[in-house]
Amino acid sequence: MSQRDPRQRQSLEELLPRLAARLRALTVAVALLALAVLLLFAAQYGALVNFWAGDAMFFGATSIGAGLLGFGLGFFAGRWR
Repeated sequence: MSQRDPRQRQSLEELLPRLAARLRALTVAVALLALAVLLLFAAQYGALVNFWAGDAMFFGATSIGAGLLGFGLGFFAGRWR
């Protein structure tokens, strides 16, 4: 069996917290990008509905978009706690 070098073990112990911090930052960035795509989708869908069917469906589409956005924000905020 081979013994690990103590310097290598120390290097790994220093590396793991930095990797965890970068992974958290990447998770936050991906979540924000997903929410931005959701907002853009809701805005585009609302604009198309407003163009074809009038204000009533526009308000419904924006309400659905806002509900989905609120769910997404609450879901990710709950996971980050």
